[in-house]
Amino acid sequence: NPALNTPLAAKVHLNVDYPPEVGLTFHPGALSEGLEGVARCEVEANPGIVKYRWLRNGIEVNDVDGPTLPLGLLSRQDHGSPLACEATNAVGTTRKTSPINVEYAPLFVTEPSSES
Repeated sequence: NPALNTPLAAKVHLNVDYPPEVGLTFHPGALSEGLEGVARCEVEANPGIVKYRWLRNGIEVNDVDGPTLPLGLLSRQDHGSPLACEATNAVGTTRKTSPINVEYAPLFVTEPSSES
């Protein structure tokens, strides 16, 4: 501005509240039949005070209220079953759902037979 001899500057710190952004990861990275697995709900939110809710096959897991869910001993029946983590803060709620991907060895549906 031509009316000023020296420039003026102002700084402002904005604190923007937003609902949780949710990611769902599994550990170990490759879940295998016969091993134990863990799911982790990774959340970024402001305010950062977050309440967690887990659903396995659409049913709420009542005894876990944190960002980590032990999956227990995995079997082929767990493969493809939906797992959801829901995170809530003062602004809103976000849910992330992912199927559990369990690797397992092949199984014969019928016994092989020899033919000549």
